[in-house]
Amino acid sequence: MPLRVALLVANYGNYHLARARALTHIGDIEPSFIELAAGVKRSPWWTGEREFDRRIIRLSDSSYEEAPMRQLSRQVLAVLSQLEPAVVVIAGYSDPPMRSAARWARRNSRGVVLMGETTEWDLRRHWWKEFLKRAWIRRYVDAAVVGGQPHRSYIVKLGIDPKRVWDRYDVVDNEYFSSHADALRAAGSKARIEAGLPEDYFLFVGRFAPEKGLQTLLRAYRRYRQQDVRPWSLVLVGDGPLRAALMKVEREEGIEGVVWAGPKLGEELPRFYGFAGCFILPSILEPWGLVVNEAMASGLPVIVSNRCGSAADLVVPGVNGFVFDAADVDQLGALMSQMAAKSREQRHAMGMASRKIIASWSPERWAAQVACAVRVAARWAPAGRNS
Repeated sequence: MPLRVALLVANYGNYHLARARALTHIGDIEPSFIELAAGVKRSPWWTGEREFDRRIIRLSDSSYEEAPMRQLSRQVLAVLSQLEPAVVVIAGYSDPPMRSAARWARRNSRGVVLMGETTEWDLRRHWWKEFLKRAWIRRYVDAAVVGGQPHRSYIVKLGIDPKRVWDRYDVVDNEYFSSHADALRAAGSKARIEAGLPEDYFLFVGRFAPEKGLQTLLRAYRRYRQQDVRPWSLVLVGDGPLRAALMKVEREEGIEGVVWAGPKLGEELPRFYGFAGCFILPSILEPWGLVVNEAMASGLPVIVSNRCGSAADLVVPGVNGFVFDAADVDQLGALMSQMAAKSREQRHAMGMASRKIIASWSPERWAAQVACAVRVAARWAPAGRNS
């Protein structure tokens, strides 16, 4: 008999939809999908195949930021009581509805799987908060699915047995980005020109927010341009609270070659990935960075800061890209010069290495990892609760 599982996330945007679809193909798992709200303002994900909506139980039609947490917590308890899952899978532990779901599971002798991408260094840690967090996790969490190496280290430090921790939480629909990027490249320069994109360019995709390190990127790009006789352009896809400040840096420091492409949803992104020469994520605070997955699936070499959680698992220096110190403008500028100096054949080989690496970070692999965690949580919960 299939194991009934309830998965709770804030909202089933494109990333979670791809994962959810994959989980439905695991034979011994019967999943129910619960989203707490209709959207998340801080992460305006695009949505691909909305026919999957009929399988999703939505608790609020407002944004997650606007939804009342107490009401959501009560609704979570009511839905779980109706579904009666053997295991509850929660995305994070900081928000009240997720903690309510874990408490429901404990009161009803059900397993709990925690999904997350928190590292020890992504925020300033206080000993007393870590003590309380460790106590909560030891009491309520039976197994975990995390991003990669730094995330595994942290959750183990918080009290989860390493044998009950799986990785590959952070995945995207690789096939979507791969096939669309290849189709655009096959269309040739005409498609690039019609899209208004320069011939050679570095690419950034994300929010224009303080944690993204975009001032470092702009200044590194200026230094790169000073050293290159035929410099690439820099295409910035996104928007956010720092847009005016960043454009001021561009203007006051005389930085040329920057293309402000504006915010783009997922179905528009492949054209930017498809024609880029290299993707850069310069964040000073980034638990993972799913845009790195997207770029790699699109066949791009990548330059990623050491403050991105994905760097340790996805970037092999010199093979598919480079890792740099997030605070080092000169280092990033030098790596941009090094990348641009490579031949198209060399960059293509790096892009194919990216695809080979990211192939094991797929929705199907995520589903398999979650299934392993769910099975262990279902068996381990009764003993773990009294340990």
